[in-house]
Amino acid sequence: GQQSGAPGTDAAAKRPEDMTEEERKMYHLQQTGGSYLQEIRERKQRIHTPEVSEKLDRLELLLGRIFVCIKEYPENLSQADRLLEYYLPSVMKLIRVYEDMEKQPIQSVNIIKTRMEIAESLDTVNQALEAMYDDMFQDVAMDISSDIKVLETMLAKDGWGGQEMHSQADAGSSIWD
Repeated sequence: GQQSGAPGTDAAAKRPEDMTEEERKMYHLQQTGGSYLQEIRERKQRIHTPEVSEKLDRLELLLGRIFVCIKEYPENLSQADRLLEYYLPSVMKLIRVYEDMEKQPIQSVNIIKTRMEIAESLDTVNQALEAMYDDMFQDVAMDISSDIKVLETMLAKDGWGGQEMHSQADAGSSIWD
């Protein structure tokens, strides 16, 4: 059902046991997603490789946008499960290992190799998140396209289709002149 007020505000005021399944998932997304973003931000400050810091900037931006998109379009909530339960814990492990390895006083061949592999995998993660973000908007775009078609059909059926409107505007009979 529709809730009144801004999205998310009602859910935050409720106790978890009073929430609907959707509100509970949204609350979990905000809490867990928020703490992941916080940890990425903190670790980014401690990582000194500019290239990796940039990848983490991108990761943080994409995740933030995805969380906002899910909040605005709750039909994308199913995406949040895999993100929070599987992808993000794995990504966080990579970031933690990277930070730890970067601090090692001796940068052995294995440490350097692992750091490079982690940096490359962050690119893969960012590309995947971009695709996920794009998919979320593809659904929204398709919904909007069908809304537009329905609206145009109704306008045409009632005699207010595009042609009449253009010809009146061309004749200079606009009420806004």
